Amino acid sequence: MPDQEALEVALADLSDESENEASAAVEGEQQEPSEDNAAEIEQEAPAEEEKQAETEDTQTETKSQRRRRLRREREEKQADRLKFLEAENKRLEKRLGGIKEPDRRNYSNESEYLADRAAYNVRRETAQEDQQRLSTDFETTRAEEAQAFNDALMDFGAEGSEKYNDFTEKVSRPVEQGGPAITTVMTEALFETDHGVDIAYYLAQHPKESLQIAQMSPIAQVRKIYELEGKVSKANAPAKSAAPPPVKTVKSGKATARKPVSEMSMSEYAEFRQKQMGGGA
Repeated sequence: MPDQEALEVALADLSDESENEASAAVEGEQQEPSEDNAAEIEQEAPAEEEKQAETEDTQTETKSQRRRRLRREREEKQADRLKFLEAENKRLEKRLGGIKEPDRRNYSNESEYLADRAAYNVRRETAQEDQQRLSTDFETTRAEEAQAFNDALMDFGAEGSEKYNDFTEKVSRPVEQGGPAITTVMTEALFETDHGVDIAYYLAQHPKESLQIAQMSPIAQVRKIYELEGKVSKANAPAKSAAPPPVKTVKSGKATARKPVSEMSMSEYAEFRQKQMGGGA
């Protein structure tokens, strides 16, 4: 019969060797990435480059561009949410159409009728609860949409106030008090232009023209706003200098060296003086 102490020592040594081999295997796996890991690393590099490029783009965008970008992001998120809710509503309507109230005349067994009746009540109550939830979600999404519009309006007003001290006072003045008539369609168009605050300020200075635009069709209103964009952008362009362009000096192809007067002969001096008096030199 083997020695008990020797057997325990041998088992301990065997366990240590197994742990060492397992540790070495783990280290080898960490040092040598698999082909899948290498592919993941290669895919992460372009993603990081795209993320960096997107960050650089957002850093160089103007306030108007940033306002439009954030607004579009909110609108896309709300549109996706509304699309989901509409799909849920259609699914719920189909489900409600499939819930049929059991007719007692079709049952010969009272217990079966009562069981189906109870199941019907549960299905109907559950569907009604889902319908109420969907209605609440629709109202919440619509409220968020209205809030997003108000947020964009506040950003627009803040941008205009930075450029014009009396922007809010003039643009927000009621029509009855000589303020501009700006419809929701016109406001949406102003949000989408780089010179929206300039156009709004122009309309505040020309309330009659703003009223004429407000009475047009929605498409015509948008078209007119973009026409005004070209007008105000030219008006706000840097003024060109009224000073005449500098006179260009014409240089002759060859430079002629003039002999010093002290070294001229009498005939050369006479010719030199004649040119001076005639404006030739």
